Amino acid sequence: MPSNPPVPGVGRNRREFLKLAGAAGIGGALAPTAIVRALASSPPSQTITMTGVAAGYGQYMYFPFTVPAAPEVNRIDVSVVHDVNNSNVVKLGAGLFDQRGAQYQSPGFRGVYGEERSQFFVSAESASQSFIPGTILPGTWTVVVPVFLATVPTNVTVTVTLNFGKQGQAFVPGKAQEGIVRPARRGTAATCTRTRRRAATHGARTPRRTRRPGRGTQSRSASTSSP
Repeated sequence: MPSNPPVPGVGRNRREFLKLAGAAGIGGALAPTAIVRALASSPPSQTITMTGVAAGYGQYMYFPFTVPAAPEVNRIDVSVVHDVNNSNVVKLGAGLFDQRGAQYQSPGFRGVYGEERSQFFVSAESASQSFIPGTILPGTWTVVVPVFLATVPTNVTVTVTLNFGKQGQAFVPGKAQEGIVRPARRGTAATCTRTRRRAATHGARTPRRTRRPGRGTQSRSASTSSP
């Protein structure tokens, strides 16, 4: 019995296939042929490999790469590895800046890891922990590798994977929640102050007065000893 022919595009982008298959299961209007066509229209992912040598400490290594305008990029995966397997000798981080620039305090800062992690991703609707999701715009993006420690010359390899396709809805941060410190309302500060003063007044214990030792005893003994 002949086996079913392979579906083109499924092997190279499993995430998009599951997304489209889910849409077909919910809506019921997307046929398998339409799924195949949608996958075939998305080009395969592109891998960019960059290398450098880390040495010293307290430095930064920058690895710029280009995000094209077309086809549209919907996700960026980054991996940073090095050839020294000793955390006491080499400690590196991994971060990302978008097309707005990689200078100090740039609004394009998307996040950074310390030595504990070396892989992350960003997309329009989600991102790895400690990274900021948002629309991926074309331009020059930059992977930054903080060199916390490299007592020996260390070969660093940065791998960037560009995944193509239509971007999802951009992440919108919710309203900031009020924490412990809240803006004072009229009379709030005075009320809190009075409450604290009352608590301090009622809660404080007044030390008892004690007689000086031997004073009363001496007077009583002197009175009894008189004839």
